[in-house]
Amino acid sequence: MRLAGTVADQHDAATLVDYLLTVDIAAKAEQAGEKWQLWILDEDQVQAAKQVLAEFAANPHDAKYQSAAQAAEKIRRAEREKVRAAKRNMINLSGAAANSRGRRPVTMMLLAACAVVFALTDFGNFDTKRGVMTKLMMSGFVSTDGRPVLPEFEAGQFWRIFTPMLLHMSIMHFVFNMVWLVEFGTQIENRAGSIAFVLIILATDLATNFSQFLWDGPTFGGMSGVNYGLFGFIWMKSYYEPWKGYLISQNTILLQVAWLFACMTGYLGSVANAGHVGGLAAGALIGYAPTLYRRLTRKT
Repeated sequence: MRLAGTVADQHDAATLVDYLLTVDIAAKAEQAGEKWQLWILDEDQVQAAKQVLAEFAANPHDAKYQSAAQAAEKIRRAEREKVRAAKRNMINLSGAAANSRGRRPVTMMLLAACAVVFALTDFGNFDTKRGVMTKLMMSGFVSTDGRPVLPEFEAGQFWRIFTPMLLHMSIMHFVFNMVWLVEFGTQIENRAGSIAFVLIILATDLATNFSQFLWDGPTFGGMSGVNYGLFGFIWMKSYYEPWKGYLISQNTILLQVAWLFACMTGYLGSVANAGHVGGLAAGALIGYAPTLYRRLTRKT
């Protein structure tokens, strides 16, 4: 919040607050001695607000200012209704899966696919099911000169750039990832729809897999990078677009971030850290993109 300027009296301050709202600039007025200060909530809009103040000072009796109060009240009523509607539609994250079983087909199909692959790979036993697992990794080949390559992809095995997310190396690895998949996936699929959810999954999966592949080669697997992408998406939506009803607790945010850095210490074994970071970055970017677009278009 930044100060845009001052006006002489309360009436002018109220008029400007109303008018600024009609041009999509949120402001508040506060008394400071004999004058009133005009504070702008979004720092990116301060220059635009100062321009409005200059125009008001030049012609305070312009008809557009006189009609601003009524228009602003309509906007406020609409915003209040939007908040009430969002509250009515909110689903507590801890109960999301239980209350929406019929509206998460993609989430359930992903869980089922992971379960089938986990069983086919002898519950993550690389030694006994090496052939099955290498068919789903990005590549079964590591270049001898240290340069990562994808010969199978070049030969037409396109599924390999997506299927590593289906592989899990232990019971704990599988259960942990499935819990978060259901938790995050159900919420996104309910709000964004199944088609959008599929696109988010594919985008975060690509970011996860290529980040990890370029960092450390093809021997990795798991849904955790995608889950970090879903977490990043919900995190951004809950912060920048709260009216859309995405919910995430501070405890969940702290847990996810703490686990991300704990894995980087090396004490938890071999972990696809680059994949976690790549997935998180992709999901957060997708979640923030509409807000970024609004800010860029508003400036132009």
